[in-house]
Amino acid sequence: MNNNRLFGLDYLRGFAAFIILLYHYLSWSGFDNLVDANTFIGRFGIYGVSIFYVLSGLTLFHVYFNKINPLSKENIKHFFVKRIFRIYPLLWLIIIITVVFKPNLYNAYTIIINLTGLYGYIDWGNYIAIGSWSIGNELVFYSFFPLFIGVFKSNKILLKYLLSFVILGMYIYFASFSLSSSQSLKEQWVEYANPLNQIFLFFSGFILGYFFQNIKFNNCTLFIILFLGIIIFSFYPSTSESISIVTNDKRYVFTLSCLLISLSLYKLNIQKITDSIFHKTLSFFGDISYSIYLIHPIVYSFVGLLIVKLNLEIQGIVYYKILISIIFSIIFSSLVFSYLEKYFIKIGNSVIYPN
Repeated sequence: MNNNRLFGLDYLRGFAAFIILLYHYLSWSGFDNLVDANTFIGRFGIYGVSIFYVLSGLTLFHVYFNKINPLSKENIKHFFVKRIFRIYPLLWLIIIITVVFKPNLYNAYTIIINLTGLYGYIDWGNYIAIGSWSIGNELVFYSFFPLFIGVFKSNKILLKYLLSFVILGMYIYFASFSLSSSQSLKEQWVEYANPLNQIFLFFSGFILGYFFQNIKFNNCTLFIILFLGIIIFSFYPSTSESISIVTNDKRYVFTLSCLLISLSLYKLNIQKITDSIFHKTLSFFGDISYSIYLIHPIVYSFVGLLIVKLNLEIQGIVYYKILISIIFSIIFSSLVFSYLEKYFIKIGNSVIYPN
């Protein structure tokens, strides 16, 4: 058992991946009333990715802040090698599958920038795999991560404030000025998917780690923080349109709720339940969260094609389609995690630490 592992964050990561899956399946199946911005699933379908970003910044801080010397080329190289072997193999697999089955949709430029990950930097709206816009964002965040460490390990207080205010300023710019609440989120998707709009979330996770790593809370306090975050997230009033929860004051409120939830699970002492079925189930979903996130759209498409091929268009088939897609998404994600992700993680470690 890894006592340094943040199990609470694994739980949240796995939960977020599953709710995003459910959000997509319901919306693609026509259940719009179940996934609008007034519903928990509709809100989490949007902010689940935001939570991924917060967790990414927080987890990377936890793992690397005390290990990386920002002036060490070897340390920086090791960080990026690990990130490459963690992110790219599954991303490549999903991109290749998508291109093979829809070869006429993508030109050479689009394929190249997706396979290299450059789309996140230069053309973030031109992504191939559904959901991979956020992976492009993550790649951009990784580029900034050594800078964050360098600034916050330095004694230059002014530099820390300057970096923080620049990132906060970009967040406010997008939330209150760049994105318009009078247009739909779909119409402004490229603007929303801009990594500069999202980097505040990753940076916020880093900041949570920086300020709270050595602060202890009792579990009662943390449950209150968790409860408060969930209540705000679930019941803060909005319209039914997704754009309403990612602009102006609601953007700030929902971001705060995500940070409260992440902080509570970051500091929660859950060692006593690590042998329970509850822990094993949520840890399992945390492990396969990356696979679930990228694989579930492909599974849904294949199940739909299979239904058409077998001429199973009967009353109520949409419910079976969702259920079957969920089951197979979990099965395939588990297999991919066990035989692809873990394999390349091991390869990445062997590149860094050869025998």
